[in-house]
Amino acid sequence: MRLADCRSYHALPLAWLQRTEARPFARFRRLLAVVAAASSLAAMPAHCQSSTDVVTEAEDAFGTRIGLEQIGLYNESQVRGFSLAQAANYEVDGVYIATLSTPGNPILQGVTTRVGWNALQSDLPAPSGIVDYSIASPGAGTHTYLETGLLDQWSPYLFGTASTSSISGKWGFTAGLQALPYSQRIDGAHSRQFGGGFVAEWRPDKDTSIKGFASASDFHSPGDWGFVATDPALPPKPDYPRNYAATDSRTDVAQFLAGVIGRTRKGRWDLHAGVFYSALDLNPVDFTLLPLDHLGEGRALAIYSHRGTANAISGEIKVAYRLSGSSRLFASLRGRETIYRTPNASVIDLGPASIEDGVNSGDVGSIGPTVRTHDVIRQAEMAVGLEQRFSDRLLLRGALRKAFYEKAVTPPGLPTGRRTDAPWLFNAEAVLALSRTVTVFGTYTRGIEESGSAPTNATNRFAALPAVTATQSELGLDAKLSPKLAFIGSIFQVAKQTPGFDPAGAYRLINKERHRGVELSLTGEVASGLSAVLGAVFLDPRQEGEPVDAGLEARRPVGVSGTVATASLSYAVPGLLGLSLDGQLNYTGAQLVHANGDLKVSALAVANIGARYPLKLGPRNVVVRLLVSNVLNASAWQTSTSQILERTPPRAIRITFSLRD
Repeated sequence: MRLADCRSYHALPLAWLQRTEARPFARFRRLLAVVAAASSLAAMPAHCQSSTDVVTEAEDAFGTRIGLEQIGLYNESQVRGFSLAQAANYEVDGVYIATLSTPGNPILQGVTTRVGWNALQSDLPAPSGIVDYSIASPGAGTHTYLETGLLDQWSPYLFGTASTSSISGKWGFTAGLQALPYSQRIDGAHSRQFGGGFVAEWRPDKDTSIKGFASASDFHSPGDWGFVATDPALPPKPDYPRNYAATDSRTDVAQFLAGVIGRTRKGRWDLHAGVFYSALDLNPVDFTLLPLDHLGEGRALAIYSHRGTANAISGEIKVAYRLSGSSRLFASLRGRETIYRTPNASVIDLGPASIEDGVNSGDVGSIGPTVRTHDVIRQAEMAVGLEQRFSDRLLLRGALRKAFYEKAVTPPGLPTGRRTDAPWLFNAEAVLALSRTVTVFGTYTRGIEESGSAPTNATNRFAALPAVTATQSELGLDAKLSPKLAFIGSIFQVAKQTPGFDPAGAYRLINKERHRGVELSLTGEVASGLSAVLGAVFLDPRQEGEPVDAGLEARRPVGVSGTVATASLSYAVPGLLGLSLDGQLNYTGAQLVHANGDLKVSALAVANIGARYPLKLGPRNVVVRLLVSNVLNASAWQTSTSQILERTPPRAIRITFSLRD
C-alpha cells in the first residue's frame, strides 16, 4: 500500500491521487500540499469542504478543486502529459510561489488549473500551464464551521474552524485545526496527521487588501513502496491487505508555511505583491522497491533515507499602469531561493520477495551515518509587457522577460559545482471576438521551468535537476452555446527537455519531448437541473534524443496517455429540495511502462457516484455528503515517468457531515 492510496481519507488533493511521478522531492512537494490542505483555515462558508458541489462551480473541464474534491482533465500535478510538480508553475492569488508547500484547502476559494483559454487571465503564462490557488477572504460577521465523518477504510476525520470580522469590515481573522488520528490503510497499516493555522486580512478600503497566513503540520505513516516490472510482462495483481514495505520503514514529515499577499489600486496604477516562506523536514521518507517478473517474483530493496530538510523564500511584485482606456503597461519582478539539504540513503537488499509472500522483513542492521548534499537554487525573472485593445473586438498582448538561474551543488567533501543560465523569454497572445458568442485566440510562450528531482530508484536519488526552457503554442476558440453552456476547444504543442534514466541508472535531462494535442471542454447546465463538466484531450506525445536515436528508447515517452477524458454530472432532484446526485467517470489511455516500448499498461476507466442532502439541526445547517469512489471496483496497473507501478485503489466509501451557521 502506498501513500497515494490514502488520498481520500487524508483529504489528499487529486494532485497526489493520480501521482504522475515518484521523484522523492516532487513527492515531498505533493505531501506538503496535502499537509497544508489539512492544516490551514476555513474562510467563507460557501466554500467549505464537502458542502460545495464542484461540478456547478467549475468554469471549464481543465481542472478545478474545491475542498476535498477535484474534477477535470488536469490537476495540481500534471497538465497535457507534463508534470506540473516538476515544472513548479504555481501561484497564490496570482502571485508566484516556490512550491515546497502550498496553501491548504480550507483557506481556499478554489484551485484552478490555467491552460488554454483560461490561461489568458495571466499576463505571464507558463508553457506547461499554471496552478492558481485562490485564497478566500473572511466573510462579514462571525462564523463557525465543523466537518466530521468517516473517510476511506472507515477512518475518522475531524475539521473545525472559526472566523470573525470587525464591525467596519476592515479586519478579518480565521483559525482552524484538523485531526486524522487513526487513518486505516488498505494494507492494514495506519497513519496519522495533525495540523493547524490561521489567516488574517486587513481591508482599509474597497481597493486594498493585505492577507497574511501561517500553517504547520505533521504527517506520520509507514514507509512507501512500489513495484517495477523486470520482464516485458506485468506482475500479477497484489493481494490486500498486505504491507509490502520493509520493517521499520516510515514517513515522517513536518512543514511550515507562511505568506503575505497584498494588492491595491490607486488611479491608473495597480500593485499586486506577495512573499512566502516554507520549510520542510523529512525525517525520514523511506521507500521499498520491488522489481518483479511476470510471475510476481524478484528481490526487494529497502531504501532507508536519512533526515533531509529544505526551505524556500519566494515572491513577486507586479505593477500595471493604464495608459488609456484601451492600453495597459505591466511589469513584474519575481524570484526565489530554494535550499535542499539532500540526504543520502542506505540501500539494503532484503532478499527474495514476491506478490504472494511479500517482503522479507528480517533485521536490516545499521543504515549508516547521515551525509547531505547542499543544493542551492536561485532564480529571478524580470518582465515588461504591453496590452492593447481595439474596439472591444481584438486584444493583443505581449511581454519580454529576462531570467537568471543559478544552481550550486556541494557534495559531501567536494567543491561546489555551479550552473548558470540567463535566457531571454517572451509570450504573445491575440484574442479576436468574431461575434458576441464566439471568440478565437492564439498564444505563444517561451518560459523557464523546473525539472524536479531524481526518483528513489535512480543512482543519483534525491538530486535536484536543472531548470529547462520550454515553449508552448496554441490556437483555439471559446463559444457560448447558451447563457449557461460554454464550449472551449484548441490545438496546442508543448515542447521541452525531460529527464530519464541513462545507461548508468542516473536520472538526468536526457530527451526532448514534444506533446501535440486537441483539447475539448463543455461545461454548464445541459438540461433543467442537470449540470455537466465534460472534457477530453487527445495527445500525440513524442520524444527525441540520444537514447531514441540509438534504439534504446521508444519515440513515445513513458507514463503518458494518448487519450484522457472526464465526465462529471450533478443533478438537482426535483421535488426534494436540496437533494443532488452526482457521478464522475474518468478515462486514462494506455501508457508505456518501459522506455524501450516493450511493455505498457492498458487503459483504465474509474467511476464515482455520490449525493448531497441538506438538513436542519437546530440553528445550524447540516450537509450530508456520501461518496463512493471506484464504484465498479476497477483494478489495473498504473505507471508514471519513473516506471514505478501501482494498483488502482479499490472501491471506497466516504460519508461526511458539514455543519455551518
